Amino acid sequence: GSQVAPSFALQALIGIYFVLVVWENINYSVLIGLGQIRSASLGLLAGGTVMMIAGFILVNMWGSAGMALALCLGPLLVTSWLFPLMVWRRSQGGSL
Repeated sequence: GSQVAPSFALQALIGIYFVLVVWENINYSVLIGLGQIRSASLGLLAGGTVMMIAGFILVNMWGSAGMALALCLGPLLVTSWLFPLMVWRRSQGGSL
């Protein structure tokens, strides 16, 4: 019934999260291939920490849509820009 159907906000946020996590995984895989295992893992740990803290706060405010928003915040605030920057720096011959 309508009580178990996900809201538009939840559906949209899960869609955004999907795009973010694919982008994150592509760049993570490249970093692993470049031998940057430690720095890539620390980036994932930082993003996961953001997600966990945001999840505790947002799930109480907005329920499942809040948790979906928290899932988006980890990649948005950390890995979706940090990993491509790390790949670019490494491809330019620089260190991380």
